[in-house]
Amino acid sequence: MAFKMRGNPFKTGTIQGTSGHMSALKQLSPLQQTGPVDEKNPDLFEGEMEGTWVYEGSDLQERIIDLEERISFLVENDIPDAETEKEKKKYESAVKKLEQELAILQRKRKQKEKE
Repeated sequence: MAFKMRGNPFKTGTIQGTSGHMSALKQLSPLQQTGPVDEKNPDLFEGEMEGTWVYEGSDLQERIIDLEERISFLVENDIPDAETEKEKKKYESAVKKLEQELAILQRKRKQKEKE
């Protein structure tokens, strides 16, 4: 049996009172992170049906609608019909990625509305 080193607990932040622990507490969730917004919607993720239409334009509202439709298709059709647990996890992973992209676009829309 091999021993696997999983990182120094001081650096990974698992020991309270260390600098690593404090920086781990300050990290934002992916839904709260900010950064550059892509100019177009992401291509199909693994788990999405090949041939699914992806909006190619730059209209923010249309991009949001496209992501919402892709998420709803996976949640309503693919996840309940998944035959194996591995397949179901693949679909759930795609949904999570799409939800993160959707949250970024919704945050951008709110910022534009405030301006």
